[in-house]
Amino acid sequence: MASRRSWMLSLALAGSLGAACSVHDRTASRRVLTIDQAERMLWPGKIQTAYQPPTEEQRRALHELIEVLWRGVAPEAAGDVIELARRAGLSVELWTIDDRSSWVVREPGDPVRGAGIYIVRATPAPRGRSILVQAPHVYYDLQTQRVAAAMFWARDTPEMIRGLFTNSQHRYQQAPDVREKRAFNPADVAHNVEHPFQTATAAVVATGPIVVIQLHGFDGDASDDSVAIVSSGRREGSTGESSGVATALSAVLGVTVARYPEDTRALGGTANVQGRMIATSTQARFVHIELALPLREQLREQALAARTARAIVDALAGERSR
Repeated sequence: MASRRSWMLSLALAGSLGAACSVHDRTASRRVLTIDQAERMLWPGKIQTAYQPPTEEQRRALHELIEVLWRGVAPEAAGDVIELARRAGLSVELWTIDDRSSWVVREPGDPVRGAGIYIVRATPAPRGRSILVQAPHVYYDLQTQRVAAAMFWARDTPEMIRGLFTNSQHRYQQAPDVREKRAFNPADVAHNVEHPFQTATAAVVATGPIVVIQLHGFDGDASDDSVAIVSSGRREGSTGESSGVATALSAVLGVTVARYPEDTRALGGTANVQGRMIATSTQARFVHIELALPLREQLREQALAARTARAIVDALAGERSR
């Protein structure tokens, strides 16, 4: 099977690093958690430290680490991914939630430097297109991290949703205890092309067919009566994927969903650096979703989030079959 071949290939790739990590701990820390516990660990209270860009060595190691994990690494190969994480200035753990295990790549302790959080299922890669959920503005677009966590970890979430990437500090953090909204801030993972978040996304895009679903939030008064806006991130119009997701959201949630730019000219995500990168790929698609706060509050409910995730997966599968 194709997924099994990918699984074995990734083990071979990871195994090539074995000699390099012989002097380091080759056992990944393991945790058995609830979704609520995972949320508290990943997104604690205020993160006040300033963003610190990675070195080139850290950037290269992160790209290799995410690519290997996305192709599929068995838990027994943990020593090799631990070494890659160390070289990236990060740590990797194996978390089990509702009997499903995932690799969690994040910064080792405090203070964080804003490198991001990268979670990938510890399973063989699925056949065909997989889905990466991103919540790039945690601490600013309130509740998006909880929606993303529920969509990824809820018991009935489809395995096609393979990863969850988020930021690890506020998008406008400039220095310890200093935040100020401005046109460009390097801590903003969705608008800094040099951020490790972009590196990790590029690593996933390099592995094969992928749809990146990016969750954002707005105050609810940005688009008439719409409570969600779905975009491909392109000014020229919606794609089959973004239109399919808009239709699925409207059906499963019973709300008005606008498509950018056909139904609204607001919140299209056209300056998003992940969207711009993905637009240059022949095998990747980008779907930018803006959710009003009341809808984000509803989607914290895990069963509803799982149904929404299933509707999105079904819509994307249907679009792929055309």
